[in-house]
Amino acid sequence: MRILLFIATLSSTCWLFAQNKVNLSINPGTAEVGETFEITVTSSKSGNVDFGMLPDEFVQDYAIQQGTSQYQASNGKMTIQHYYTISGIIKKPGNYTFGPVMVTSGNKTYPSNTVVINISQKVKMKGGHFTSRQLRDPAFGTIEVNKTTLYEGEPLLVRAKIYARYKPTHINNYKPYDMDGALLKHAVGNNGQLKTVVEQFHGENLYAIDYDKNILFPSTVGNVKIEPYKLSLHQGYQNFPLESGSITVNILPLPGNPPKDFIGGVGSFKVNRKLQETEFDQGDVIAMTLEISGVGNLHNITAPQLNLPKGFSQYGDPLITEEFSIGVRGSEGTITYEYNIEVVASGQTTLPSTTITYFDPNLKKYVTAESAEDSLDIKPVAGVVVDLSDEKSQKRTKELIVQEFNPRSNDGSIAPGSFFGTSLFWGSVSIPLTSAFLFLIFVKSRKQSEERKVERQRKIDQSAAMSDKLQTVYTASKSNDSTAYYDALDKALRTAYSVALNKQDEIVSKQDIMNHADNLGSDIKEMTSTLFSNIEVAKFSFGSDSEKQQEDLKLLEGIISALKVKK
Repeated sequence: MRILLFIATLSSTCWLFAQNKVNLSINPGTAEVGETFEITVTSSKSGNVDFGMLPDEFVQDYAIQQGTSQYQASNGKMTIQHYYTISGIIKKPGNYTFGPVMVTSGNKTYPSNTVVINISQKVKMKGGHFTSRQLRDPAFGTIEVNKTTLYEGEPLLVRAKIYARYKPTHINNYKPYDMDGALLKHAVGNNGQLKTVVEQFHGENLYAIDYDKNILFPSTVGNVKIEPYKLSLHQGYQNFPLESGSITVNILPLPGNPPKDFIGGVGSFKVNRKLQETEFDQGDVIAMTLEISGVGNLHNITAPQLNLPKGFSQYGDPLITEEFSIGVRGSEGTITYEYNIEVVASGQTTLPSTTITYFDPNLKKYVTAESAEDSLDIKPVAGVVVDLSDEKSQKRTKELIVQEFNPRSNDGSIAPGSFFGTSLFWGSVSIPLTSAFLFLIFVKSRKQSEERKVERQRKIDQSAAMSDKLQTVYTASKSNDSTAYYDALDKALRTAYSVALNKQDEIVSKQDIMNHADNLGSDIKEMTSTLFSNIEVAKFSFGSDSEKQQEDLKLLEGIISALKVKK
């Protein structure tokens, strides 16, 4: 399994070698204190590897892997790459930088990139239900969570905990736990490594394994059950099949009536604002950047609302840059929104702070964070039209216009030479009204056209996403990496259903998929259920051969075709 992880790491970084001869990667990208992680150097050149000054807190173990592997380059040629891997742990939380690593080949030395790994404090877990019968078995399992009561949108850490009275060698036929209403299930930690330790459980020393650790983001509220997992725990050729107990967590709804600047964040966040410049000319379009950083459900926040004074207006949609990782505390990092702001105000002006509100589950209340204010010096420019009229003056102007076009009452007779009542009068009245009516029709037609354009673009994006996922599957099928292949197959299956359900890929759970498949008919439901089962077995065992992979690929293609027909 570890060799498969090396090859997966190698495959995911092969495109870099067109420009860089040496690449450094860490798996996993985040870890807990005392959790083993691997540092892999891949190089197009063989030679001596020098890791340089490793962090003082890094404790290296004796597991060293090295060798060569092949991959197909973009030009179609097979290329040999060399890899060298060390592993170890860090016993103190923090961010640690590794690299650059130097590879010396002949009389030339090639440096790698640098990589930062986040080491978090070890999370205390709570075990789920198990029976007295299970305690008497040769092996038994439970589901552990970091908390049994949490708020909607709050990250939930879940893992499988396995105990045995014999020393296990490997796991097979693993069927993972499942939770209804989880928007995102993201693996964290080194799930690919089977690490056995001795722990005391109810006064007895047992072999223990932490397995299949994931972060879930529940979307439903109320008592939600996490269904048991199943597996076969081997000692050589002998194995014991077991089914874990379940566990129930209570998901609390967020308090009602959130502030208007609530960004949907659950956790702890802050906002920082940067302006491209504070001195500029009236009429300029300036760049304003908002950085939302923190930990929780950062991946699921909405863009903050801008608090712009008169004379400032947003120009177009913001450019969004996401830099976060998902670890044991949830999604952590920064999301940057870059706005273009058109300025028609002038003089010395104060730009008020930008505020965001999020829900802090520890404080159990909404919390507001704000950026600093900015003092601006805007030079007036001749010819720039400024409209800073307030709502009262606009309303007054409309009242005057209505009075101008309202005929005065009379006794029914029209005095000679009077303008009111003449054809010229009615023409002057009807033309603006007709123009206004036609303008409203034009605006409505334009809005409908824009909506159709957005819908067409959405379908194009969905089609492109589906095409990309399929291409990833086809590419992975040519490699020997079963784990990467079935991971790509799983993502392609979920994307196919996300298109059918008109949802984003990330929010389509397995339960959503199976419910939709059930509505479409028994054939497509059976195909989908079979493919899910094959994916789970392959990903959490020793993989499968190429013939079985091709069968599963045909099954995926059949499901995609059936979904198109059912539209």
